[in-house]
Amino acid sequence: MIKKILLPLLLFIAIIVHPSCNDDMSGPSFIDKLKLLAIKLDKPQVHPGDEVKASILLAKPQDYSEEFHSVILLCDPGAESGSGNSFFNCMNPNKENIISTPIIDKEEIDIEVPSDTLSKYDLKEKYLYLIYILCESDINTCMVNASSRKNENDSTLKVSLKRIHVVNNDMEITNNNPIIKNVYLNNQIINGDTLVFDTKELDFIVEIDKSSFDKKSDGKYEDMVVTWYSSRGEFDLFYTNEEFKDDFNSLDINEFNTKDSTGDYQLYIVASDKRGGFDWRVINIKEE
Repeated sequence: MIKKILLPLLLFIAIIVHPSCNDDMSGPSFIDKLKLLAIKLDKPQVHPGDEVKASILLAKPQDYSEEFHSVILLCDPGAESGSGNSFFNCMNPNKENIISTPIIDKEEIDIEVPSDTLSKYDLKEKYLYLIYILCESDINTCMVNASSRKNENDSTLKVSLKRIHVVNNDMEITNNNPIIKNVYLNNQIINGDTLVFDTKELDFIVEIDKSSFDKKSDGKYEDMVVTWYSSRGEFDLFYTNEEFKDDFNSLDINEFNTKDSTGDYQLYIVASDKRGGFDWRVINIKEE
């Protein structure tokens, strides 16, 4: 059964994945289709033999009811150590590159980084990749379409790659996830994950925990970018930035207009350090 799934998936990946698929999930702020927003590793940078938990953030349009499935594979690009070359090797993987069985329809998975990831190639560091395949159809049709694809214009099939940075055991871990400390609505901290309100114009602010800003190789602190999504209404800004030096009064304000929204919907707030680290908040909106 695994071979029946894996072979068409490899053909599918080789056809559909292209250089625009990377850690920065780009797209419009309004969620009008099923969309992968981020893949978060609890440890973006790891040592050989480490266990890593991957979490998937999918956003759905309001009232979305279509059937969809996902498949996750772990890819080892081989002896390539640079992010560019290793990425391209996992864009066109063969059976030897795939080092996991297909993981189907999971929003959280546990991964064990092989202990010989670096030693068998005599490398100090390299990248592994999670290949995430999203298909809006029943699972059998997904497999048939994957094995028979002749072009990359089928909007029901999407592939993204998420890198895992593996460094030698004697190297210090220098990249951790950002941590969203607080989300503010009209200068008040949002407690919980559900909001009920009757106003149409709202000001949001995200505060990143200062302890989660890592120093880069040049000694400077990394910058954070926050992307904003909604399945109803509209944010004024698609993304905002936060620097380590920012205090609360200098944080970007993002205005949200609910327009004529009715019913329940979601806001998705995703923080990224632009080096593979993520955190997010999903807020459920209930309008009175």
